[in-house]
Amino acid sequence: MVKDEEKLLPQCLKSIQDHVDEIIVVDTGSRDNTIAIAESYGARVYHHPWEDHFSKHRNQSLEYAGGSWLFIIDADEELRMTNGSSLRNILTKIEDSVDGLMIKVDNMSPTGIIPANSVRLVRNHRGIHYQGRVHNYLVGPSHIAFAPLSLFHHGYNLGKEVDEKKFKRTADLLLLDAKENPNNPRPYHFLAVSYQTQQMFEQAKEYSEKAIQLFEKGPMVPHNYLWSLYIAASSCFNLEKTEEAIAHARKAITYFPNHLDSHFILCAFFIRAFVRRVQDAVSIVIQIRASVFIFKTIRVLGLIGAVIAFIEYIILIKDNDMLLIGFNILSDQFKQFTHL
Repeated sequence: MVKDEEKLLPQCLKSIQDHVDEIIVVDTGSRDNTIAIAESYGARVYHHPWEDHFSKHRNQSLEYAGGSWLFIIDADEELRMTNGSSLRNILTKIEDSVDGLMIKVDNMSPTGIIPANSVRLVRNHRGIHYQGRVHNYLVGPSHIAFAPLSLFHHGYNLGKEVDEKKFKRTADLLLLDAKENPNNPRPYHFLAVSYQTQQMFEQAKEYSEKAIQLFEKGPMVPHNYLWSLYIAASSCFNLEKTEEAIAHARKAITYFPNHLDSHFILCAFFIRAFVRRVQDAVSIVIQIRASVFIFKTIRVLGLIGAVIAFIEYIILIKDNDMLLIGFNILSDQFKQFTHL
């Protein structure tokens, strides 16, 4: 399924042309050279006007395919084989009961590669199809295995302008989904994901908490439920809503004790609280050095405690120059104490 993909489509089709028997492309209204490029790689191109529904057009492409296995790839992805393996050889070794194959997807982002797994090979003529207007998902596979293949996904690293267009399109479609299916947690969950990526934390909090409520009413989708809890917690963290954030993180840990993301959020809170304590301590250092205290003990304990806390923080952030300054301050203060 494509629309105006002339920049990325050639590398996608080049990566698969020697591994498949046919290439099916559903074009939803391209105005650039997408169609000519697809046909130059031997693809059969079918034309369907865009109807604001990714699953509908994905399913159209599946219906046109005639092979026993269907390999699903987007225009902004490339197939990468490992160890000189052949896709056809891999498929000949798959048990008959397996109707779906999951593969690794390396998503290139501005911060680096984000690995994920995705079902991209399914058996044909078994009723397997996509659902969801956007963030569509496969329905029907009953026995999924892992295949030694990988995709490289460029779509998260195409620049700010492209990202903003994708965000608006995705958010608009998800709002349509939510309007049509108000009791389905999925569109609210993915709205939260979209708003979080844009650092729009009020909206991310709103939609993640709505998704959490609906997941808890059922049916439960554990990984999306935990993901929504993390988005709610992290959004609250950024909004300085400490009690709510901790409550979301603890709820996730209660549901799944090894949920790393929620442990991370709790650690982030403690670190932030520690940093602020150190900042307060440094402020105390400055105040103490500029003041004359009546009680020697109060001055000694306050100053040493503040400086030690400051040094602990510098060790945490591994700033050797600042660490030396901290030790020098501590040394100077001890010299002063000996003359009090």
